[in-house]
Amino acid sequence: MNNPILHCENLNKKIGKKEIINNVSFDIYAGDIVGFIGMNGAGKTTIIKLLLNLQHKDSGKVIINGYDVDKDYINAIKNIGAIIENPEFYNKMSGRRNLEIKSQMYKITDDKIDEIIELVGLKDRIDDKVSKYSLGMKQRLGIALAIINNPKLLILDEPTNGLDLEGFEMLRNILKKLQEKGTAILISSHILSELDNICNKVFIIKNGKIIDKRNNEIDNINMGNIRYIFEVSNTENINLLFDNVILSNTTFEVNCNKEFIPLIIESLVKNKINIYSVFPKLKTLEDILIETSGGMHD
Repeated sequence: MNNPILHCENLNKKIGKKEIINNVSFDIYAGDIVGFIGMNGAGKTTIIKLLLNLQHKDSGKVIINGYDVDKDYINAIKNIGAIIENPEFYNKMSGRRNLEIKSQMYKITDDKIDEIIELVGLKDRIDDKVSKYSLGMKQRLGIALAIINNPKLLILDEPTNGLDLEGFEMLRNILKKLQEKGTAILISSHILSELDNICNKVFIIKNGKIIDKRNNEIDNINMGNIRYIFEVSNTENINLLFDNVILSNTTFEVNCNKEFIPLIIESLVKNKINIYSVFPKLKTLEDILIETSGGMHD
């Protein structure tokens, strides 16, 4: 396997005697889109700040693009793009001027700047002062600034704040394009339905620990005993045929291994109940968070 773009090993942080981050370890590889999920105060933003040396860690190792952030910080962060909490701008300048100033660090051409402006949907307002931007527009500009250097690692902390439905779609398309190029992406958001549509992996955080890691592409296929939804002509006698089912007028849900599906279908056919479709009820990130953390996000 290729070396990870981001390697985090036994990350720890205390404030006074209180453990804030406890033995956090994970790897993120090229093309991964990894979601940090957890309730408010779980430690998501603190971990991200420790990764980037924006806060002092008590112990642990962080390697980014092959460089140790403690020993070679400049090279470690050279190919990173990031939005941490609220992106910062020169508010009295235009959006374009903000991009031009950052582009000078990376020798980005004007054509590339125009391409990014088009990508984030700010073409009509890019020459306005940032102070006149809405929250959603500022978030779009922040994303533009984060990806202007074509980063190998992109870290986004709550990038969906202020975005409307069009903004969500824009972000999703950008992340998918970056993923196709091999960019490794770490994204934290409280809008779990959006992460469900974007991430191939999720790390679940509680009380400063990663308490579970899920590979969406694998876990949703290999879940074994899960709920299946059967769409049928009627459900009047379903309770007589099967135990522990959830009923509606035209569907019922049953918990079973996939090997039992042919037996269920056979029983339905014998009882002259037409079957229109059968599909698994896959767990959402909301389901997983409730299951692992014992509660909902804030």
